[in-house]
Amino acid sequence: SPEVWISLGLILYYSCVVPLMSVREYLIKENIQLSIFLFYLINDGFANVMYLFIAVGFYLIHKQAEDQNFLKNA
Repeated sequence: SPEVWISLGLILYYSCVVPLMSVREYLIKENIQLSIFLFYLINDGFANVMYLFIAVGFYLIHKQAEDQNFLKNA
C-alpha cells in the first residue's frame, strides 16, 4: 500500500538523522572533518532513500488510480 511506503521512508530517514543531529555539536568540537563527512553521508544517503520510498508510494497511488479508471470505463 502506498501509505506504508511513504511512512517507511519518513520513519527510516528521521530515525537515522535525529541521532546524528543530537551528537553533531560534540562531533564538531572533537573532529570537524568526521562531522562533515558523517553529516553528508548519513543525511544525504537517507534523504535519497526517503525520496525513493516516497516516489514508490506515489507510483503506487498512480497505478491504483489508473486501475480504478480502467474498471470504470470497462
